[in-house]
Amino acid sequence: MKRIRLATLCVLILGLLLSACKPDTSLKNTNWRLVSLDGQPAMADVEVTLNLEDGQLGGSDGCNAYGGSYTSKGSEFAVGTDIVSTMMYCNDEINNQSVTYYTALNQAASFNLKGQTLSLLDTNGSVLMEFSRSE
Repeated sequence: MKRIRLATLCVLILGLLLSACKPDTSLKNTNWRLVSLDGQPAMADVEVTLNLEDGQLGGSDGCNAYGGSYTSKGSEFAVGTDIVSTMMYCNDEINNQSVTYYTALNQAASFNLKGQTLSLLDTNGSVLMEFSRSE
């Protein structure tokens, strides 16, 4: 009888320890800097950011500020249809990257979070863009 209790206790403790080691896949209250977009490195001298709050996103596309809503459940990720941005003049190279960025952001269907890297993926699981965590 004591062995059964001890075994049960060990299983419970192991379960608690394993659940405590489960990585946090929550995106809430995180900030990111674009590293790659459409399989290419992001422009080195242009900072593109993605800041995720509770259901709201925002940041800079390298020239303009943007914001809107997003949903995330498990590894699913979707941007709302309410994304808006300022409309400052940007040179053609930055503007082209911004258009590609918004297109990819709207195509995101899921995410993968590994350490300090966030990948947004399309419906086929292909990487659309990658971010590194920022403060």
